[in-house]
Amino acid sequence: MEIVLTCIYTIFFYYIIRKSNFFKTGGVKAWLPGAFFLLKCLSGILLGLLYTYYYTNYKDADSFKFFTDSKIMFDSLFTRPADFIRMFTGIQGKSPDILHYYMDMMAWLNTSPLYNDNKTLVRLNAFFRFFSFGHYYVHVIFINFISFTGLICLYKTFISYCEDKKTELLVFTFMMPSLLFWGSGLLKDGLLITGFGILLYSYSQILLHGFTKRRLFYLLIGLTILVFTKAYVLALILPALFAWWITRNWSTPKTIITFIVIYAIYFITAFNLYHYNDDYNVAALIYYKQKNFIEIGEQHAATMVPPPVFECSGPSIMVNSPKAFINTFLRPFLTDVHGNPMVLLSALENLLIVFMLIISVLSFRRVKKETIPFLMFNIVFVLLLFILIGLITPILGAIVRYRIVALPSLAFIFIHFYNRENFLNRFPFLKRKKKPF
Repeated sequence: MEIVLTCIYTIFFYYIIRKSNFFKTGGVKAWLPGAFFLLKCLSGILLGLLYTYYYTNYKDADSFKFFTDSKIMFDSLFTRPADFIRMFTGIQGKSPDILHYYMDMMAWLNTSPLYNDNKTLVRLNAFFRFFSFGHYYVHVIFINFISFTGLICLYKTFISYCEDKKTELLVFTFMMPSLLFWGSGLLKDGLLITGFGILLYSYSQILLHGFTKRRLFYLLIGLTILVFTKAYVLALILPALFAWWITRNWSTPKTIITFIVIYAIYFITAFNLYHYNDDYNVAALIYYKQKNFIEIGEQHAATMVPPPVFECSGPSIMVNSPKAFINTFLRPFLTDVHGNPMVLLSALENLLIVFMLIISVLSFRRVKKETIPFLMFNIVFVLLLFILIGLITPILGAIVRYRIVALPSLAFIFIHFYNRENFLNRFPFLKRKKKPF
């Protein structure tokens, strides 16, 4: 039954992708979006099978926790519907009389010092159960259609600012290995990509083509998804969104300076809020989040890298930010593999990223003034997210997984600076020799 339902829903969403104008983009063959969706679905199924049959602790995997917890919530609909409504909506969701449901769940009562976003995935899976009859891989197909929509939004946004690189952007927006693997599972990461993609696309459309109620509606959807999945991503990009808006018609030096000044003010304010309210100690949140991850890594014997050692203060975090960025950008190295095939694939992907960086530097081209604000937005987003990830977790698997939302932006940066003509002029032996007529 599960195989039949999985195939039916896959065909259904594939049909929507092939017929809907939203998923069609100029310069891209009509069958490609559907093919990428099918590839994502296969990757999500592979991830589920891998944690079911290869890793024996599959019950500890986040995707299975969310799925199992959602059954506890969903089953309450048939015994005590009022309890289901309270848990699903969050209205009176902390009442003592429904605490016993949460005690039976594995992911709901998360003790993380940051916002508990596990509840969002549990609720989403509970909603999926109305259509899935409780089959895990049907949920995988659902989350992949949602995350695929986010990737389409990202791709459409990127080609608005880099129309001459549609093929390169298509490949690296959808086909980065870790993005394809982790972004296709029944995890928060796929939903995060959706929120980020919708937000970026709708905001870009407003700046390029003007305000409409429809664009505002989608902008609010993107904001809401980010708030309830990974609120820290929204916290990182809010100043960049503001800077992008006010600098969209400014000169390049003025744009760069504006981004720097806005973020300087933002972080000085953020790291000093504790002087006025102890509940808003940003440095302490980052500090204890790292301690939390180190404990988790030691408990599960996870593969870890030496983390930045910083004190619970803004200046100390700033000093250790370069090491944090390098850990996220370059780890794992090939020397970190130690026979682990998953780490090997991640290390090879890092070699690809380094290769893309070198190619971009060797073929550097001048950037059009009108694209500078959007380019700065992506640079700042990648830089800050990589620093934050490197600060809070030394676990290699977590580093590789958490950074995937920024990989399309990183690819856009490299591709935007890449100039094929400059590159071939620098390395003429790569040019195809024309055959004599």
